[in-house]
Amino acid sequence: LLGWSLSGVGKIDDAIQAYNEAAEIRGQVNDSREAQLESLRALGYALWTAKRGSEAIPSFEKALALVRRDPLDPAAEAGALTDV
Repeated sequence: LLGWSLSGVGKIDDAIQAYNEAAEIRGQVNDSREAQLESLRALGYALWTAKRGSEAIPSFEKALALVRRDPLDPAAEAGALTDV
C-alpha cells in the first residue's frame, strides 16, 4: 500500500523502493505465491512507468517463474513443457 500511495502522489522512485523491499521480504519469508506475484508485478509496472524497462523485465521474469513452478496451475504445466 505504501508503494501505491507513493505512486499516487508522484513519488515513483520512492514507490519503486517500497515495492522492491516488499518483493524481497515476501520472497525471503516464503510468503504465499499470490503475495509474491503481487509485489513483483507492482515493482515491474512501477519501473515500466518510470521508463526503466530494462530493470522491469527481471521482475516480470521472476513472476513468470513463480507461475511456472505452481504444479496446480494448468498454465504452469504448459509452460514447463516449453522449457524442455
